[in-house]
Amino acid sequence: MAIESKPNEALGYNNLGFLLLYVGNNDGAYSNLIKCIGIDETHPRAHYNLGAYYFAKGNDGEGIKEYERAIVLDTTELSEHLSDLTKMKNDHRDWTWVDRALTYLVDVTAPAHEKKEVGEQDPISNPE
Repeated sequence: MAIESKPNEALGYNNLGFLLLYVGNNDGAYSNLIKCIGIDETHPRAHYNLGAYYFAKGNDGEGIKEYERAIVLDTTELSEHLSDLTKMKNDHRDWTWVDRALTYLVDVTAPAHEKKEVGEQDPISNPE
């Protein structure tokens, strides 16, 4: 196992944390993600995965904070995380937290012209 051979590298803890989250072992996921961040606090994937963990535990506020940290660190990882969440949604249809996490991330990262109130016209496609 990568963690046993390289216990001071963050990547192995992040990957194990993600896999544990994917199979529903939230406590195991959390401890590995925290270890990852303890080694490298700038590891964006660990913050994305920790955000998902908090959503899974029903603590959306902490999940949002972790997602905000991850986005500041590296937005290029966002599409991979969205893909991971979509796979989780397909594999675990009863996990309602995944919908909340996806909704938050899609909303917060949508271009400003795509964010509008229901019934509001898009100023780009409908200029006055």
